[in-house]
Amino acid sequence: MTLRDAVDGDMPSGQQFQSESHCIGMCRDLSIGGFAEERMTAFRAADTFGLRHLEFRISAAGLAIILEDAPPHPIVDDERIA
Repeated sequence: MTLRDAVDGDMPSGQQFQSESHCIGMCRDLSIGGFAEERMTAFRAADTFGLRHLEFRISAAGLAIILEDAPPHPIVDDERIA
């Protein structure tokens, strides 16, 4: 939820998350690509699944992209991709 709030607070309209599901999907794309790690916290069956039940951490590969120590990757918005 912290990531969603930071992106929505910093990015111009049109580049913000459209919904909680959109945020989860984008984070899971990064996780599948190896740029983040996903952890699910415990929740009761009666709870509605949502972003508050997930934690994402940047991986070593994600850090390498940020530091530009790795080549650009198409799933990551990178100004090096022309």
